[in-house]
Order: sequence, then structure tokens, then C-alpha cells
Amino acid sequence: MTYKNPPLIYVKAECRFGDGVHVQPPVESDTQFANISSAFRASFPDWLPLGKTEDGKLKITETLEGVINSFYANPDTTIFTELGRDSYSVEFYKPYIGWEKASAILATLNDLYFREISPTKVDGAVLRYRNRLVAPDRKQLSEYLAVSPTVTSDSLWHFDSFFTGLKFDRNKSRDSLRIECRKANPQPDTEYAVLVDIIYELESDARINATELMSWYNEAHEQAGFAFENTFQDKSKELFSK
Repeated sequence: MTYKNPPLIYVKAECRFGDGVHVQPPVESDTQFANISSAFRASFPDWLPLGKTEDGKLKITETLEGVINSFYANPDTTIFTELGRDSYSVEFYKPYIGWEKASAILATLNDLYFREISPTKVDGAVLRYRNRLVAPDRKQLSEYLAVSPTVTSDSLWHFDSFFTGLKFDRNKSRDSLRIECRKANPQPDTEYAVLVDIIYELESDARINATELMSWYNEAHEQAGFAFENTFQDKSKELFSK
């Protein structure tokens, strides 16, 4: 279902390739990593190259010397990607471009990694949707969320305090679907704001073929959408529709 004011803050996709990955020895690996970054820039020529400094900050850089991972941002700085030698992650912020365009970016990333490191398996994959809900009163949260808060003391009700979570097995325990809720930073202080993460993940002891990755992402997206509709109550959906 489409909402006028969806609660979505960001979407994050992560992938780590496994068996068959042809990561070269250290000296040649720098060249291979540069090839991955060059292929990305060829596919997204208007994206900004970023590098992480010693203090953990990102800055625009034109060299990959001494860089383990490289970072890029789209011109609007609403999408950030991190490229590793055998892994990548992409974060999509508001205004979200929608799954059709987001999955096209993921497909392009998969293609360039297939060309450069020839993976046969995926060791890890995650698709996370983070939502922010503001309720008028903490005691009314159950009218907005289908998951019941377990925090009862106001003294425990502070920023980033985790208060409830659910986990469901999918595909014969190959995958998992998690719903996690925690206190968000309120604006203003009288708000009761909640972060609701819906996470679909390839379990740590499971693997899929690299060629199945996009199908996995699409299924993860569908499962997350189903979880969204069943996590937020009608009162929440009324807020999202205004």
C-alpha cells in the first residue's frame, strides 16, 4: 500500500560474497579493488567519491591509495554506497526512490562484482527498513503498533532503549524476518517517537548462489512489506495517509 507520508527513514541493503570469490593477493588486490571502484564510477559517473579519514569522517577523494573500502554518494546525497573487496552496502535515505530504482542499483552492483571477483556464493545478505512513528502517548503505543512494548518504567524510556523484538523463520530457517522497536530521539521532548526496524536477513549458517541474489532481495522486499502492514495498526496508517 502507498502512503502520503510514509514513516520510512532509510533502507539499507548489505551483501557479502563467499565461495569462489577470486580476491587477488595483497599487491594485485589493490588493482582489483581499483577496478571495482572504476567500474562503479563508470556506471554512476555523477556520484561523488568519498574516503574515510582516520577520525572516521567521510571526505571527497580522488585516490584509493591505502583505502580498504571506498564510499560514494549520489548528487543529492540521499544514497550512500560502501564498496569492499568482496562486499558492499547501500543506504537509501528520504526522499526514497522506491524499490524499482533501488533494486536496479543493487543489480548493477552485483553485475560489476560478478565481473571482477567471480563469486559463486553469497555468505551474508540483509535488507533493513527503518521507520519512525510518533505516538501521542507511550501508553497508547499498543493502539499504533501490533507489537507490545515491554518497557513499563518511565526511567527506562530514553533514547535508543530497545523495548521489544520479534523474529520469524523463513524458507526453512534459511532466512529470518525480525521486527525491532526502540525509543527514538523525540522532537519535541513531549513526543513518544519509536524506531521500528523491519529486517530480512540470510542466516549466518546459510548461503545462496550468487545468481540468486536479486531474487533474494525481491523476496526480502515483499516480506518486509507484508511485515510492515501487519506491524502498524490502523491508527498508524491513518497518520501515514494524512
